[in-house]
Amino acid sequence: HVMTWYSCRHHECNRENARVRRGCYSFGMVTTGERIKQARERAVWGQAELARAAGVSVPGLWQIEHGRNRPRPATIRKIAVALGVPPAELVGDPE
Repeated sequence: HVMTWYSCRHHECNRENARVRRGCYSFGMVTTGERIKQARERAVWGQAELARAAGVSVPGLWQIEHGRNRPRPATIRKIAVALGVPPAELVGDPE
């Protein structure tokens, strides 16, 4: 399988090596956690800054961004408000 470097969650899938390891389950998918991380980085915030602004714990935010924990809708709303983006942008819903 070959995919674009930005659509895979694995560190080994990058511009130089866009080949995905066998059995990659994230083919073409970007998770809510990845969208949150991308939005946070666009805002030039660290995890601690976003966690404080959204009223969530730093470990909790880390777990969400790394796909270890699925955020509740209320948490997504709090993070979206802190980042100044619509919640739909973070969950990938078409607007």
